[in-house]
Amino acid sequence: EEAQRLIQQALHLFPGSTRIRLMAIELQVQKGGRSNENIDTVRAMYKDGFESAAAIGDAGFVQSWAVFEQRVLEQQEWQRTVRARKDKVAILGDQEADLALLELRRDLGADLEEATARRLRQVAAIRRLFNKAISLNKYHSASWIGWAKLEQKYGNADVARKLLIAGISNFPASKNIAWFHCALGSLAVQQARAGGQGMSEARACYQRALAASPPQKSLPIITEFASMELSYGSFPFKETTKLIELAKKRFGPSEERVVALEAALQEALQLRAKYSADNKG
Repeated sequence: EEAQRLIQQALHLFPGSTRIRLMAIELQVQKGGRSNENIDTVRAMYKDGFESAAAIGDAGFVQSWAVFEQRVLEQQEWQRTVRARKDKVAILGDQEADLALLELRRDLGADLEEATARRLRQVAAIRRLFNKAISLNKYHSASWIGWAKLEQKYGNADVARKLLIAGISNFPASKNIAWFHCALGSLAVQQARAGGQGMSEARACYQRALAASPPQKSLPIITEFASMELSYGSFPFKETTKLIELAKKRFGPSEERVVALEAALQEALQLRAKYSADNKG
């Protein structure tokens, strides 16, 4: 309550401050959660600050709104899936529910079509917000990367790749250039999962990300790279081992994420050993 009172006082004194507005929005999200009523309240707060953000070129405010709307959309999709699964469980029982989920979605007919149309409208609105953020500040890397991830999530990999390549080409000196390369690596992994030849490209992207990142800020990149190798690399996961050793050297063996990576590697090795023993038997 005290924090809210202070923020309201600050807004009264500096009504054009988008930074204070973002603080108020973050507090409202924490206070009210993601109920439909609070979503409407937060959305109204973003709308109230939009003109001020546009006037001063605050891409971060608009990008924050886009990220909020994307999270709302993801929450709605998850809730629809849970409700559909619960309906099927009530009829068939848990064992058959997952297998029948696709059939249930087909049975929804017009309802599913309306949900799909609504999702497309929401994605288009989020896309416009990212586009607006970039138009306000074309150097705002978080908006480029956020927009690319939106396109990737909703099946527009080619658009996502073009956005990331444009960001790398236009802003090679950006302090966040490593994250453009990471996002390209994630796209390449997605291609590999779909049966393409994306692993070598993914490795090259993550290597470029490591090269572009200051060593003291490289742990998230190492973690993402090592996790990718652990999921899609070849036994005995030599690349994962090398990356863990690099993380130990830079951040120490007791760093939480390093410990988690090493535990995941050991588990994968044990599972592979058990699989080999079972096959021999």
